[in-house]
Amino acid sequence: MIVCAKCGFTQPRDVYCANCGINIEKYQPVKPPAWIRLLKDPYFQITSALIFALAAFFVIINQPAPIDSTEVQASSNETSSLDETPEPVSQNSTASASAKKNIVQTTQKLKVVSPLATKKTPKPDETKPKALAAEDPTPSEKTKNLKLPSQTRLQFFELGSEQVGNLFKNISSTISLLIVDSKSLDLGALEASPLPGELLWAFKDDKKAQLNFMNEPLDDSSPKGIKFSIKKVRNLSETGQVELNLRVEGNIPQKEGPGNSFDWARSFEVSSSKTVLIKVKLPHFEVPLSFLEDSYNSSSPLSVLSSPLFLEYKSELIAVLTFN
Repeated sequence: MIVCAKCGFTQPRDVYCANCGINIEKYQPVKPPAWIRLLKDPYFQITSALIFALAAFFVIINQPAPIDSTEVQASSNETSSLDETPEPVSQNSTASASAKKNIVQTTQKLKVVSPLATKKTPKPDETKPKALAAEDPTPSEKTKNLKLPSQTRLQFFELGSEQVGNLFKNISSTISLLIVDSKSLDLGALEASPLPGELLWAFKDDKKAQLNFMNEPLDDSSPKGIKFSIKKVRNLSETGQVELNLRVEGNIPQKEGPGNSFDWARSFEVSSSKTVLIKVKLPHFEVPLSFLEDSYNSSSPLSVLSSPLFLEYKSELIAVLTFN
């Protein structure tokens, strides 16, 4: 028995992993990015802690000393005592005091009020026009404007290995799923070649659909080929998305020796503005001629197995799901 270094699957000794499809002997785990290794470095953690402690220490010792409230109160008492010192009484001072008293009484009778003080200041809520306030949509109205996808189209393409590597970075499993923005994806610019097989499925008609390219053999062996099954799980009206479940089953025979079988399933959420790419990593061994002929006759996307680019390890099978 041998254990896969990537997914931990235990199986009889073989070149490829039966679960994730990697080459067990040539697989090398991807090293984490440099910044993650730096954060896990104990020397870096200790140095960062020392720098933070020193910075906190300098901030604390450089804070200004607080003002003593008793000193402020004492100084205020001194100034008030100076202001309250009595002045010598004289005839001139009594005359000026009576004049000041008459002026104060006159101003109180007049009661002059500033126009600015009488002006009513509007409240913040009153400054907003009522027409604009009525136009703001409520959360329930916003969810009504979100359009849910009503149907999907499944198509197959042969895409160059370099373009596939640029899309599916650091993903080496047998089946890989990628959700991208439809506006940012141009299959024509990627020079993708269409392959046979297509499915157009309206969600309201059926809860699930499938494309079956499995060929029933004449003997008692299991069916050979590939099958795609799609199932609608639920609507997500609050986000304008639908949740789907995709299952990909395959059994690719080899001319000499055991074939390659896989069974993969994944649930995902998409909106009308998204496109789903499914990479199917088919084996590059020699398949029986009868299987290739059946793939051509049934218009199966597995006809890519006889493509010159595929035989030279320069292309791969891609399934594309679009929504509207």
